[in-house]
Amino acid sequence: MKNHHVCLSKRSLLTVLLIISACLPLQAKVFNVRDYGAVGDGVHDDSPAIAKAIEAAKAQTGEDHVVLLPTGTYRLATTHSATFKREMTDENGVPKELTQGGHLLVASASNLTVRGEAGTKLIMTDVYQQGVTVLDSQNVTIEQMSIDYDPLPFTQGLVEAVDLEKKLVTVKIQDGYADLSREDFHKQLQARRMMIFDPVTRHLDHEVVAKYRLNTLKPLGDRRWQMHISSNTLEDLKPNHHLFAIIARRARGAVMFKNSANCTAMNVTVHSAPSCAFILRDCDAIKILHCDIATPAGSDRLMTTNADGVHCKYNKVGPEIAYCHFQGMDDDSVNIGGSFARVLDQKDSTTLVVHVQIFEPGDRLVFVDGNTGQYMQQVTVKSSYISSFKDDLNAVTLTLNEPVGKLKTQLEIGPPFKAIAPVRLPVEERIVPTLVLNLDRCGKNAYVHHNVFENHRVRGVLMRAPDARIEHNTFRNLNGPAIFAGHEFGFLEGPAVLNLTIANNLFENIRLSNVFICNTAMDRTPAKGLANRNVIIRDNTFMNYGAKAGPGLGVNGVAIDVSNAKGVTVSGNRFEQGHADRDASLPLIHLGPSEDVTVKDNVVEDGLILQAAE
Repeated sequence: MKNHHVCLSKRSLLTVLLIISACLPLQAKVFNVRDYGAVGDGVHDDSPAIAKAIEAAKAQTGEDHVVLLPTGTYRLATTHSATFKREMTDENGVPKELTQGGHLLVASASNLTVRGEAGTKLIMTDVYQQGVTVLDSQNVTIEQMSIDYDPLPFTQGLVEAVDLEKKLVTVKIQDGYADLSREDFHKQLQARRMMIFDPVTRHLDHEVVAKYRLNTLKPLGDRRWQMHISSNTLEDLKPNHHLFAIIARRARGAVMFKNSANCTAMNVTVHSAPSCAFILRDCDAIKILHCDIATPAGSDRLMTTNADGVHCKYNKVGPEIAYCHFQGMDDDSVNIGGSFARVLDQKDSTTLVVHVQIFEPGDRLVFVDGNTGQYMQQVTVKSSYISSFKDDLNAVTLTLNEPVGKLKTQLEIGPPFKAIAPVRLPVEERIVPTLVLNLDRCGKNAYVHHNVFENHRVRGVLMRAPDARIEHNTFRNLNGPAIFAGHEFGFLEGPAVLNLTIANNLFENIRLSNVFICNTAMDRTPAKGLANRNVIIRDNTFMNYGAKAGPGLGVNGVAIDVSNAKGVTVSGNRFEQGHADRDASLPLIHLGPSEDVTVKDNVVEDGLILQAAE
């Protein structure tokens, strides 16, 4: 009898343990890439071994598995690709398969972390490919690693001579940097450009033209090259003084999140990239946290990435970008929003053919006059499918929930039919049809906070997302604007902003309009209408503004510039001493065409002008 009770007790205990274990999640498993053949010596190609570890982790049941890259330098000389199905289908309901690749690829994964350690470095070897790509995934984290390219996607050196009459510039390439005979410097000529740097600060010289497009490249021998330039004036270029960097930009980022949701990049440092450090495309709720963009310690590099810090397009919600430090890029720190699609053809009052983007039933669309920037009718998508235009151009056919009037179409205007930004076209070809933008693919609720953006070309934050916040950031040493909010027709980027808060930021040594709310027309002048709505600019600090500036948007010396807006409050801001070169007759706050603007409770030091100027 006693043994019987003991047996029952053991069975009961076993039953309880089984029940408890069934209720608990399976313990996360660590997949060390060294166990799959990775060496981490900076010489061997570790890409296949890392790919094996990722696939093994994906196959493991349970939650939150980790692919570990121990301290080391991992050279990735093999690229990988995967296919995924777009959310949209063709006319017969068949999804279109797309292919995306990268040196390190995480595809169709869930609850997975790819984690490095202190000193984990990834070296990408193909400037025509993405670095890390997260594709069609959920809850994936890329954490604790640095990313660089070898070869670098740019070169640098000294400006030796300038011929103003013939518009020729001669440069000497610095030892250790790529010669311009490399193939990628002779492709995509629209993306080939030269930036000018101050030899003392080794930062971009914001007092001169910051960017030149290069028409030709002629070798002179001994690492010297001569180039013809017609895009900008050469008068301010100083031979044997200015430094230069030449890039060949292409749409490949150091880290790309594509068609993914609830993913994170954390403690990732990007040293270089063929375009942006982080690309977020067709995603939902992505986070970029505690990330850096910087040259490597001890390096003499002049720059970091060939384009933006973070570039976000066609995202449903977000992103959140927080506690980051970005510097040295050849473009903006952050660009969040959507893109206008050209109306290619109008079949009838409810059926349109437009450039290919994601349009789903229920999405809200707005039509905009392509010439004036005036916002027109807002409608809803009833149905959509992937189609073609002129036989070989990908397009989308939309059915709308209500009729629209006669629209100006690209078919009526004529070529070019491809989706080219008007600023890339000759002036005579910048005739734009009616434009359409998906308001539900602009990154609503984007939150940019507690970051430092400094020492790079152009703007700090370009914001077009509705219900967005830009708070507790530092913007330093930019030509400006530090924040630009509104659409830009030259790049077909938008929309105008709705419910934007800009609060508790520090603006230091921003030359052009520090905060610029404006919609720009095709010639980059203010567009018509008051499409920007409900903007709050409060409790920010502006200091040392108005130093001599190179070309750009905004007014040199104005701190806050508002146009094309209705419902704006400017309050509680502090304007400290401006730069000694600032024109003291300028207002700190300039109001262009706007309505319902309140300016109150701002603090001014040293008798600086504070007024609203029409």
